[in-house]
Amino acid sequence: MNIILKTENLSKRYGAIQALDGLSLSIPRGSVYGILGPNGSGKTTALGIILGAIRANSGSWSWFGDEPGPEHLRKVGSLLEKPNFLPYLTGERNLKIVADIRGTGYDSIEPALVKTGIYDRRKSNFHTYSLGMKQRLGLAAALLGDPEVLVLDEPTNGLDPQGIYDVRQLIMDEARCGRTVILASHILDEVEKVCTHVAVLSKGKLLAQGTTAELLKSADVIEIAADNLDKLQSVLEKNTLVKKIVRNGNILELTVDPATPMERITEPVARAGLSATHLLRRATKLESRFLDLIKGDN
Repeated sequence: MNIILKTENLSKRYGAIQALDGLSLSIPRGSVYGILGPNGSGKTTALGIILGAIRANSGSWSWFGDEPGPEHLRKVGSLLEKPNFLPYLTGERNLKIVADIRGTGYDSIEPALVKTGIYDRRKSNFHTYSLGMKQRLGLAAALLGDPEVLVLDEPTNGLDPQGIYDVRQLIMDEARCGRTVILASHILDEVEKVCTHVAVLSKGKLLAQGTTAELLKSADVIEIAADNLDKLQSVLEKNTLVKKIVRNGNILELTVDPATPMERITEPVARAGLSATHLLRRATKLESRFLDLIKGDN
């Protein structure tokens, strides 16, 4: 598989705080790669290092299979933390300055404004923009010059539900065009909807990485209830196929391997003289997988 970005043992310390601790990632070309973690997990630090804005204490990284250099970053469009533009210039004029700095020309400004839904306000000064509009202008700046890779740090920050939906569609459209998208976020639902690959960070450490499907296939949850919940739990605790039991009101939530047939759970229950009053199987959501990983790191 063609790896567009590879990091090896990246570490960064700010005084007593270990912001990154040996981060190693492999990001395939054409993927939508989500770097997921709570605030303070090291996501922005990692993106700052690969974009050349922050110096790592140790470790290395490569873009497009080569040592990082200015020629590689010209192929990368980025939105890192909150967008910063000149407040008393228009959105359009600010993008022209960005294009001048990047040497991309002005041809991609109008398409970028249209894609991000801010074309009608292109002549308004930046200081009149709402937080969501500022975020949209930052996204437009990232799209200038038709980059091969987009690096986006919390791209839905400050957006209303319609704006979040629009950004999600934009990311998926860019991916369908063959662009690689590296997305840092703490919003699990958005990552699950758009990302093909996920890395989970906590306290600067990588807890897991892989395709979204791989991370989610580690377990299923079976909801089950019966009139005698205590007896039901006692029976299920003896079933070696049940990895974990959580009591949620009048329902037991069982964590099982995805390959576990349902009858291997229900038959011992029936033999014990119990009848299930509720039975539902559901695949693991990214939220549950994420919380399991984070809990294991504490």
